Amino acid sequence: MVLENTAGGLRGQVSVETLVMVGFILAFMIPLVLLFMSISNSSAENVAIGQAMISARQIGNAAGEVLAQGNNSKKVIFVNFPPGISNVTLDSNEVIFTLKTTKGYVPVVENTFANMTYGYNPLYNSTRMSSGLRSILVISRGKYVEIGYYK
Repeated sequence: MVLENTAGGLRGQVSVETLVMVGFILAFMIPLVLLFMSISNSSAENVAIGQAMISARQIGNAAGEVLAQGNNSKKVIFVNFPPGISNVTLDSNEVIFTLKTTKGYVPVVENTFANMTYGYNPLYNSTRMSSGLRSILVISRGKYVEIGYYK
């Protein structure tokens, strides 16, 4: 549809057509952006759960290793605490990382044959309970293993 062939009429038609095109583009782009944001959030949580599994396995393997080496053997390991970590629990033969996700709190459990307990500088110290690389000291005490932060 063409409006009158006056300068003001054509400019008005072009402006309306441009606004309609921008409206259609926004109508299609907003749902796509929301969809991509929700997918990326879910992927980030899956990566954090995977990191927690690896970190718990590292602690469990180190505990078993120093227990097998005998009394007073020590090992310092570097463990990556994933984003969203809220707690690390040692429950005799289990290392439990608790992560806060959009679905609530998710426990990540790793079993080991070593009986574990908290060391001098325990892992549940809330001042260090944030994501990032942490140095962990694992010490064998004969029948059990002490685990805590290193320095």
